[in-house]
Amino acid sequence: MKGTFLKELFVESGLSQTGIAKRVPCAGSTLSGIVHRAEWPSKNPAGLRRRLREILQEAGIADAKITAAFDQLDAAAPAPTSETDNQKEFWMLRKQILTPAARRKFCLVRDPFGDEFSGPDDVYLSSDSRYVLESMYQTARHGGMMALIGESGSGKTTLMRACFDRLERDEAKVIIVQPYSLGMDNSKHTPGIRSTHICEAILAELDPECRLVPSPEVRFRHMHKRLKDSARGGYRHLVVIEEAHGLPLYTIKHLKRFYELTDGLTRLVSFLLVGQQELKGKLTEINAEVREIVQRMDLLELLPLEDVGAYVRHRLDRAGGKFDNVFAPDAMDALALRLTGPAPKSGGVGRSLLYPLLVGNMLTKALNLAADLKMPKVDAGIIQQA
Repeated sequence: MKGTFLKELFVESGLSQTGIAKRVPCAGSTLSGIVHRAEWPSKNPAGLRRRLREILQEAGIADAKITAAFDQLDAAAPAPTSETDNQKEFWMLRKQILTPAARRKFCLVRDPFGDEFSGPDDVYLSSDSRYVLESMYQTARHGGMMALIGESGSGKTTLMRACFDRLERDEAKVIIVQPYSLGMDNSKHTPGIRSTHICEAILAELDPECRLVPSPEVRFRHMHKRLKDSARGGYRHLVVIEEAHGLPLYTIKHLKRFYELTDGLTRLVSFLLVGQQELKGKLTEINAEVREIVQRMDLLELLPLEDVGAYVRHRLDRAGGKFDNVFAPDAMDALALRLTGPAPKSGGVGRSLLYPLLVGNMLTKALNLAADLKMPKVDAGIIQQA
């Protein structure tokens, strides 16, 4: 058998395979697959390996023997696929809803990982997101071009809303223009946002009663005049385009024309593009079509959470919960391990998936499971099983 040595260690420890599966915890079939077929589960195999090592060490088994048993399994394991099922699993995980039983058990007056905010204090700011937020704010107040890039669920929209909220609280004289991009996804049947749509969106904010004329030349001239009038009244204008990874290249190129609109030395329009990783591929100096705009644009990328424990503590505090009453000391390490991909063959560390949306979904699922199993806290075993 492929895991003969591991099975011998189970016997030496005095623990049954069923008993070990309960302590991990994992399904008996999962542990049987490891022992007999060298098949580690797609859900965090590294975390399961670590937990098995801890159980055997607690039973007095020498670390060298445990390592040898795992080496035997690794030698018999099937070749890994190019893209791990583990990472695909988390990106495809649907939104989790905190159950009433979990709320009562952990004394949570509201969902700590929901997207409802009652004020700026509800928004968690790491050193990275604080810098991004300040960059957006300064672009809005003083002008410029900025692209914010991040994975789905990394917190782009939350930071954008926080920026708008701060501008309003500061009574900043900034007019936010958001072209209505619904139905403009640059597909065959729904062409993407064009420069004319941006022009119309600016006019809708500055001159709502304006009657749009068919002539593009007249329309753009009228827009320029309204921008000058507004700027002379002390206002800045920030055009915000969400889902900007769907912008066609010709529209990105034309942003330079808007950015060059001036009244004397004063630029009249600033831009904030918000999009996923595909936007980064479009905003490259290698592409001569958009090189001029890329050379004028600040490109910022939202990184994964560096201190996931601090993020979770903040969200729990805002929901009326206490971190130490909800999570065991080993829970955050287990979460970080589970949401980190395997190390590349060339060396280094695996890709981190510690983004707020994925962390929230994963922990909500774990909270619901802990409530169902009547566990006192969410520990590494619950994180592994969720």
